[in-house]
Amino acid sequence: MDRFFAYVTAPKRLSAVLYTANLFAALLHLINASAVFLIGIMKGLNINFYTFFPAWDSTNELFMPAFQYLCSANIGWLPALFSLITVIFHVLQIMRLEHYKKDVLSGVNLWRWIEYSLSAPILGFIINVEVGIVDLPFLIVKTFLHATVLYFGYCSDIANREALKTEKRVPIDWMPFVFSSIVFVVDWVITFLYFGQNAQQAPLFVQFIVYGLIIQYLFFPVILFLHYYKVSYFKNPVFTELAFVGASYMSKTFLVWNIAGGAIKHSSG
Repeated sequence: MDRFFAYVTAPKRLSAVLYTANLFAALLHLINASAVFLIGIMKGLNINFYTFFPAWDSTNELFMPAFQYLCSANIGWLPALFSLITVIFHVLQIMRLEHYKKDVLSGVNLWRWIEYSLSAPILGFIINVEVGIVDLPFLIVKTFLHATVLYFGYCSDIANREALKTEKRVPIDWMPFVFSSIVFVVDWVITFLYFGQNAQQAPLFVQFIVYGLIIQYLFFPVILFLHYYKVSYFKNPVFTELAFVGASYMSKTFLVWNIAGGAIKHSSG
């Protein structure tokens, strides 16, 4: 195994390895995007969106919750957009291969966090809808909470840029990660407040998505931790990059197909 990773991550093969990894990832994500787009368009996932607000009840002389219909939209195609953004960023990495290689070797690939901060909130939006959040203004706020978690990942890499350039273990600035974790926990507490009310009655695919997403999200901080502390193969920044590419594909594939399956189930009643 050691010889294999040493061979794959050797400097003279680095450009070819990164090119191939991103090309394959782009093609696989494109297959996902194309398939779930067709499913989303044909089957559809139509959702009514509302705004909720307190209204004065003169009979009981207190404020009561009220809602107003805003719009209806088919969100079945959103998983395809989620995958397509990933495809675009993999292609951009190939187009800027030499710069990308320098980023990887420095241990800091900021483009990763830009892509995550654009694609992951789309997924978060869909999941929030699936657990029963249909207040559109609140959904927008939750979507930005989702993106903020990834913005802190960007900040964390910048804060530790110098530390990651050396092969030695040096003190890591975990403050961005702490802030990210706080936002993450708050976001998911809100989600589970909605999901918990209907967890037993929720469709199986929604349960898979919610619990599966929690597990999938844990992959990324684990990889980040191993990378920052240079544990085992993660001493090599190329291995870390390939681990992120692989984890990204596995998690996104799992989630978009569960959502696509949900669209089929919704349309069939």
